[in-house]
Amino acid sequence: MEFFTMPPRTWFMRQLQRMWFLRPSMAIMVFRMIEERPTHAITVRVSYLEIYNESLFDLLSTLPYVGPSVTPMTIVENPQGVFIKGLSVHLTSQEEDAFSLLFEGETNRIIASHTMNKNSSRSHCIFTIYLEAHSRTLSEEKYITSKINLVDLAGSERLGKSGSEGQVLKEATYINKSLSFLEQAIIALGDQKRDHIPFRQCKLTHALKDSLGGNCNMVLVTNIYGEAAQLEETLSSLRFASRMKLVTTEPAINEKYDAERMVKNLEKELALLKQELAIHDSLTNRTFVTYDPMDEIQIAEINSQVRRYLEGTLDEIDIISLRQIKEVFNQFRVVLSQQEQEVESTLRRKYTLIDRNDFAAISAIQKAGLVDVDGHLVGEPEGQNFGLGVAPFSTKPGKKAKSKKTFKEPLRPDTPPSKPVAFEEFKNEQGSEINRIFKENKSILNERRKRASETTQHINAIKREIDVTKEALNFQKSLREKQGKYENKGLMIIDEEEFLLILKLKDLKKQYRSEYQDLRDLRAEIQYCQHLVDQCRHRLLMGATVGKNLTSGTMSPLSSLRTCRWH
Repeated sequence: MEFFTMPPRTWFMRQLQRMWFLRPSMAIMVFRMIEERPTHAITVRVSYLEIYNESLFDLLSTLPYVGPSVTPMTIVENPQGVFIKGLSVHLTSQEEDAFSLLFEGETNRIIASHTMNKNSSRSHCIFTIYLEAHSRTLSEEKYITSKINLVDLAGSERLGKSGSEGQVLKEATYINKSLSFLEQAIIALGDQKRDHIPFRQCKLTHALKDSLGGNCNMVLVTNIYGEAAQLEETLSSLRFASRMKLVTTEPAINEKYDAERMVKNLEKELALLKQELAIHDSLTNRTFVTYDPMDEIQIAEINSQVRRYLEGTLDEIDIISLRQIKEVFNQFRVVLSQQEQEVESTLRRKYTLIDRNDFAAISAIQKAGLVDVDGHLVGEPEGQNFGLGVAPFSTKPGKKAKSKKTFKEPLRPDTPPSKPVAFEEFKNEQGSEINRIFKENKSILNERRKRASETTQHINAIKREIDVTKEALNFQKSLREKQGKYENKGLMIIDEEEFLLILKLKDLKKQYRSEYQDLRDLRAEIQYCQHLVDQCRHRLLMGATVGKNLTSGTMSPLSSLRTCRWH
């Protein structure tokens, strides 16, 4: 809820603007409403803010238990609204405490005198009452928050009438500027078509952002005076009030949830559910079932059951609760992870792991006689008195080397080569023609891409030259128009320099169109070459997979392949 005291521009109206009766009466009303609601525990807090020369001051900082703030106060926005960081908020339990704080702040306000008012307030003040209502019923989790801003605006001044000078003149400038920004914000709020509201133009509108329109109730108190001499000020105040009436508000109850009460209610509900489960289990002869989290002993027992089940010594695991089912699956995962680590550790102790794609390492260990041509280990003991892999004839004890004919016989002729070796053999033998077409098309593709890049650079250079020529031509045209030479017998008269620029621009545009057409043709060629390169690559991969069937009619790699050539 928002209460404004709108300042008139006369000294008598300024006295009415102080509205001493409004703020105490509002505090009385608040505490009376609290007494009428015994079902709720309502907390009341207050703060008193002063905006002087676009600076924020805490009018209650003079209290002995508050003290001055070390850091300057700032206006901060969050999803809950706008609040002043560094502004002291005071708990009040009765009317007398609120009145005491109100009068304490009033004594700290800055005032000055001029020709129209001996006690002129030189700042805007906002006395805020914060309300928080909790239900006395403990099961109720929701609570309601509210904020009442009582705003006392400093009166705008006509410098010709007030005769302000020096510091008073500076204060009047800030006051008039902030009131002008407030009026702009009110006008923007009243315009339904406006998307942006200028709240941040001054500290006053920024501090009242969540109280001007929107989720609030707003009351404007405008002080006027009926004397003819003050008619202009009265009309100005009434116009401002009429603009304020255009602002639409949609107040809603600010409901929040008490986290502490929610936790207590959930704990109570959980205890009731456990009691219901215990009753249900006792009726179904399941009294041994527990719903508490499992301890380390129970988890170790489930782990032991899982291991015995995997080893075959336990036929089945007795399931008694959903919590146990989840823990059984979890222990299956734990056992599987441990077995994988044990197998990997055993292999690392017995073997040296080599990447299959590391051909240099494989070639080195083949030369050392550690593996055969198929990559199998030679003579590695397994603990059962036999070795892994096939040992060459030269390593068998008691045997001499055979003749050359016997030595050249392959060890494992039926074992296929590895994928990289098979692919290279295919490219050099059955797929040699596809590989040739692939390389040729790829070379043509790279050449077309290079030409397209050069053509693009040339086009950009021509475009820059066109722009320079246009600027020079426009300069010549403007110079000709300033000299007054327009036409002679209906014909436009231009000088030789402008004529040469026109011819140059025409020639550049012709070059630009020609180069651009060449670039479009090159892009079409690049797209076609890319398609042929992808087709050749696909045929190479398919041919390497099919292998020997290429020559038996399984596929015809050259039937649909072409070489991209243009003249």
